[in-house]
Formats: sequence, structure tokens, C-alpha cells
Amino acid sequence: MNEDLKHLLDENSKVLEFRKEMLEMNQEILFSLPIAVLGISENIVVQCNAAWAKEAGDQWGALGENIEEVLSPEIVEFVRDVQAGEVDKRRLMLNGVWGTFLGSSMRGLNNEVRGVILVFIRGDSI
Repeated sequence: MNEDLKHLLDENSKVLEFRKEMLEMNQEILFSLPIAVLGISENIVVQCNAAWAKEAGDQWGALGENIEEVLSPEIVEFVRDVQAGEVDKRRLMLNGVWGTFLGSSMRGLNNEVRGVILVFIRGDSI
């Protein structure tokens, strides 16, 4: 019985280690994407990648802040529209640069809105 438990523990440890590596790789992929990405949950900035920080003017300090404190009113309005399911694309300005914002709701297991993902594509980069 002890051997069976040891085997089960070893298997579970391998699964947990694999999941940890997957999460780390997902984080590195998001961070390295060549387009600006911002994650919002309950109107709080919870994630951004290097491209967002660069496009937004070194906005690493936005993490953990309310969107109304760190985003323009036009971008906040877009986030609200995405949350309501009304739009998923809008041409707006970020840090003095025009581009296209794409928005998507993040949904949980029960299809409840858990947050919003914003992607910003500079108008001069296409």
C-alpha cells in the first residue's frame, strides 16, 4: 500500500511540475508577444505585457490599479462596452498614437464575465 501511495505521489508531483512549466511558458509567451496586451479583472489591471508597457509609456505601475486611474476615458468606455458585449473593436488613441483596440471578454466555467482582454495594434504597424 505504501508503494502504491508513493507511486501516486510521484505521478501527482510530475503533473504539478508539468503544469507549473506550462504556466511559466504561457506567461513568457504573453510577455513576449509583439502586440500590446492588457488584462483587466473587476476593473483592475491585472496583466500587461512588454509591448503594452512600451506603447502606453512604461505603464508597469498600472498593475493593480483601477482602470479609471490609468486609462483614458475613451479606453474605459471601450472596456465597458466590451464587458456589456456590445463591441469588440474600436479605433482609439493610446499614448498619443492612433490604433485599433480589440477587446474580448474572459469567461469562467459558468459563462460569467471574469474580465476583459485588450489588444492594441498601432495604426502605423500594419
